[in-house]
Amino acid sequence: MLRTIKLLPQQIPFFWEAIKKAWVEVNRVEEKDTQVYLNYILHSLLNDKSQCFVHLSEDKVLLGMFITSITFNKITGIKELRVLAAYAWQKVSWEEREKTLVLIKEFAVHAECKKVIVESKNPVVWGLCDRMGMREAYRIFTLEV
Repeated sequence: MLRTIKLLPQQIPFFWEAIKKAWVEVNRVEEKDTQVYLNYILHSLLNDKSQCFVHLSEDKVLLGMFITSITFNKITGIKELRVLAAYAWQKVSWEEREKTLVLIKEFAVHAECKKVIVESKNPVVWGLCDRMGMREAYRIFTLEV
């Protein structure tokens, strides 16, 4: 059975190596930008501006994690919970993935957010969002100049 725990800011250093791996891989960070990305998320997690949830097995083995951030939409005036990263070291069943999304929704309600926004480059995450009734709001494209 999967157990999900929200890390406290003081627990971040214990999980930092795993967080770094997940953050860099999920965000497909270029090597030249790695330190900037890591500084940003470390600062945000230590100040509880972002949250890290870990999935542990019954034996307390780290199976996966997701990182969220509560933001305030300046246009609509509402609080939103953004899922910034989701990473698994082992294959997770659809049932467990759906439970995770329900947990994310419960956390958003507890934090008085009005929306959950999932940002991902991963088609598996897109599929989960689709299965859970989320709608695609926009796509982002970039061009190096």
